[in-house]
Amino acid sequence: MANDQVKQSIERAQQACQQARENRGQAVNQLQEAEQQLSRALEAAENNVDAASIQQIQDAQNAVDQAKNAAQQPEQSDEATAHSVEEAVRACSQIQV
Repeated sequence: MANDQVKQSIERAQQACQQARENRGQAVNQLQEAEQQLSRALEAAENNVDAASIQQIQDAQNAVDQAKNAAQQPEQSDEATAHSVEEAVRACSQIQV
């Protein structure tokens, strides 16, 4: 059951990151949603004592946080923000459950 919860939260985080990539105007909101989903996934993984998933989720959380920070900075170039969001998408897609 916990693995299903981890998996669903990760899938939702991946979708939110992809939507952030596709719609820069909604990037901050979508990345916040990804953060929330990754927090849920992390909590479920910790309850299940899944060390490998925990590390991958934490790495994805860091990437999402960096992308959100980039998206919130108006002086940040679109290219740099897009790169940060792409890193978040990649980090979320690499999580193995």
